[in-house]
Amino acid sequence: AHSQARYVMLQVMLESGEYFVEIEKITGSEDKPDLLLTVDRTKLASVGKKAIGDFLGKLQLYRSTPNVTVAKEMYDKYSLATLEENKYPFLECREIVMD
Repeated sequence: AHSQARYVMLQVMLESGEYFVEIEKITGSEDKPDLLLTVDRTKLASVGKKAIGDFLGKLQLYRSTPNVTVAKEMYDKYSLATLEENKYPFLECREIVMD
């Protein structure tokens, strides 16, 4: 559950744009593929705080109204890992992390 929550928060931060968080595929030790996550610390208070705050606010609103169905749909959207040809194919990244 905690790993899934961290992944959801990463997705929220990536969605915030403005190059707040970037993921780069690199070659690590032993010439194995690895991932480098970079956070622009100058944007923590502006971009990062707003993105996470907006997400948590929506999630809390849906849960307290009680609109659990919409809250679950929103959370599931962020926790889905796909092979889509987008900037971050997370199933491919998962293989790198698990190796």
